[in-house]
Amino acid sequence: MYAIIETGGKQYKVQEGELIFIEKLIGEEGDTVTFDKVLAISNEGSLNVGNPLLSDATVTAKIVKHGKDKKIIVFKYKAKKGYRRKQGHRQPYTKVEIEFINEDMKMMKAKKAAKSKEEAAEMSEETTDANIEETAVENIEETTAKKTKKTTVSKSKKVKTEVESEKAKTVVEGKKAKTEAKSEEVKTEVESKKAKTEAKSEKAKTEVKSEKAKTTAKSKKETAEVKAEE
Repeated sequence: MYAIIETGGKQYKVQEGELIFIEKLIGEEGDTVTFDKVLAISNEGSLNVGNPLLSDATVTAKIVKHGKDKKIIVFKYKAKKGYRRKQGHRQPYTKVEIEFINEDMKMMKAKKAAKSKEEAAEMSEETTDANIEETAVENIEETTAKKTKKTTVSKSKKVKTEVESEKAKTVVEGKKAKTEAKSEEVKTEVESKKAKTEAKSEKAKTEVKSEKAKTTAKSKKETAEVKAEE
């Protein structure tokens, strides 16, 4: 908690228990002074600003001591006039300890009421957010369950389709194997028939050659006999 006060034509930021140096005040050491020119007070993160001052707000302090600041030199000079003046000065001050910051009671009540309203609004928002989150979670769970169900059905259909495809493939391969076996049997029969035909043809050819050879031999014999008779 801190306050902004005005004294001696200057503004100071003060806190309870703090020691500050201000312009000289009238009073003895140990006396209590009250600053009624309070421009602003900050309490628990809430800043209350006056217009220009806060009514009924004061800051109470205790005079610790009076004193003078370090000496400064005041030198006056005028060129080509032979004018020189040197003077020392020590500014008097009063050291005070801030004891208590008295906030405006009306403003405090108004702030407390506003804070209570804000807390109630935050609680309401939190409750609404919690309900929204629960609804969202339920919707997500329901959507996830539906997606899981759809995925399971889709996988089941896919597996069933694959099984049917494998069965059809097996049937096709079986038919193909039977067709190939029949084709091989037909090919073997054709080749066997062809071999038999070739064998018959070779036999007939041989017989023809044999007949021809006999005929030739007979013809030669007859020719030889004819020549012999002559």
